Amino acid sequence: MPAFRISRVLGTFFGAGRSPIMPGTCGSIAAALIACFLPGRSFGIVLGILIAVFLVAAPAIARRVMTQPDDDPQHFVLDEALGLWISIWSPVHPGIPHILLGGLLFR
Repeated sequence: MPAFRISRVLGTFFGAGRSPIMPGTCGSIAAALIACFLPGRSFGIVLGILIAVFLVAAPAIARRVMTQPDDDPQHFVLDEALGLWISIWSPVHPGIPHILLGGLLFR
């Protein structure tokens, strides 16, 4: 049962997907806010964070989607967060303008 709870927390991106209005956008906004505070400005640290999130996200995505009757459950926004982080990734830590532009273009 703990694995199910972890996939639920990750799948809703720590609750952002539970928003009654535009859950995908709320997930992207939460990911953008977290991106502002990612540690380090080095290529390796940011790349490592992306790889770790992807490795955790893939099983969580499979677990949540397999247990849902919908093809694309709206509350599942981990894919939105990961997609946003990939769209704003750069060898140096992105600044606020880069994160905002990346978020707008991603959405």
